[in-house]
Amino acid sequence: GQRARVTLMEGASKVTLYAIDGRGYAESVRLCLAACRVAYEEVAVTTRAQLDALPTPLPKQLPLLVVEFEGARPAEGGDGSCRQAVRVASAPAIIRHLARAFALYGESEAEAARIDTLSEGVVTLCAKFVALPFSSVPLHSLHGGEDWEDPVTELRARWLGLYLPAFERALRDNGCTEGFGYLVGKHMSYADLLLLEVEEYCEEYCPGALEEYVLLRSHWQRMRGKRQLREFFDGTDGHRHPPSGREFVAAVREVMS
Repeated sequence: GQRARVTLMEGASKVTLYAIDGRGYAESVRLCLAACRVAYEEVAVTTRAQLDALPTPLPKQLPLLVVEFEGARPAEGGDGSCRQAVRVASAPAIIRHLARAFALYGESEAEAARIDTLSEGVVTLCAKFVALPFSSVPLHSLHGGEDWEDPVTELRARWLGLYLPAFERALRDNGCTEGFGYLVGKHMSYADLLLLEVEEYCEEYCPGALEEYVLLRSHWQRMRGKRQLREFFDGTDGHRHPPSGREFVAAVREVMS
């Protein structure tokens, strides 16, 4: 049952997120951790040597979430008498883990399948925003200056017009109104959290892009109004990162080279 799944994180004594210092794909994880009210410590990965030393199952996997339990032992030394630390790498895997742990995966297999399907589309669009700092346009221009509109204009013309109507339709098909509703079912899912991140990016890079989408705009305002999410976006919880720019791109290249 949904309630039983919450025990996946119960009893955790320490939660640590390892990520490059900046938004990137880790920002989706930070948002989900905020929504689940998980207290955690973040460790910035700044060198390739630091990355190579992390206990990830596959190479170059970031972000990495480590959930430790009181008395847990490393996997290689455990004797089965206590819970092992849980290590989950890459943003999609971490988000799905949190969704299972905090009942953000729907109330049926059918709902879970639709949540996964819609989330793939949301992630595809989100990736376009995440990639903006890596465009050929001078990085300082991405948040001001005469050249900043080029990659954003392309994103708005090619991708927002493709995906935003689909998300608006998904909300409508699920019975949403201007004051209530989610992408799937009657409760918030991780798909709603990912959509919220995209809505935030739209407002940040393409102000007014949501104006013609009544349900999307309402969804954004309603989700952002939740206390733990408002605190995240306002920066009061201390985990929200500023828009990525030249320093973040340099950090990614340093760590992933």
